[in-house]
Amino acid sequence: DSKSRHSIVKIIDNRTVKIEKNVDYKNGNLGIDIDIFPLDGQPESEEEYSKWYDKLQVAYRKYNVKISKISGSIKGRIYRIIIKSFNSKRGLKNRANKLHAMYPYACSKYIGAIESSFNSKNNRIEREKYDSFVLLDFEDQKFKAPVGYHEILTKMYGDYMELPPAEKQVTHHSNKNYWKEGKKDI
Repeated sequence: DSKSRHSIVKIIDNRTVKIEKNVDYKNGNLGIDIDIFPLDGQPESEEEYSKWYDKLQVAYRKYNVKISKISGSIKGRIYRIIIKSFNSKRGLKNRANKLHAMYPYACSKYIGAIESSFNSKNNRIEREKYDSFVLLDFEDQKFKAPVGYHEILTKMYGDYMELPPAEKQVTHHSNKNYWKEGKKDI
């Protein structure tokens, strides 16, 4: 979508409006959304992976600057103006897409979701953990989960079965969300 301001796919509830801090809304507002992060193939060697990951992060950091408002310190504003002046959204997306395409999923021993600057370098796991699924109970239904779900979740979140202390149970979002009709807080 040429109007998309994010580098990832989002499923959006069009009945809502979401206002994110520092996002430029010249093409309109988004609604409340769920992020969809694709699993991409990755280099096998740790050294090659590290270099490849760092190149992707540069492209995604520049992309995030491109879609952000110019704000912050004088030094930060100058940096943002330079990035915005010498980079296009399409060019930065193309650069990232070329890097992602270097390691096809089907041929890669390792895979992970690093489609934005928000994904961790630690998001790297053996493809075999995703090759099949198991059915897991959630409330009164069964859902498919990757066969290696325990290893995947542990790698990404540590002890994911242990609730964090109450003071760490906070959102990392500072969005303002509204229903479109009447603009009431959600």
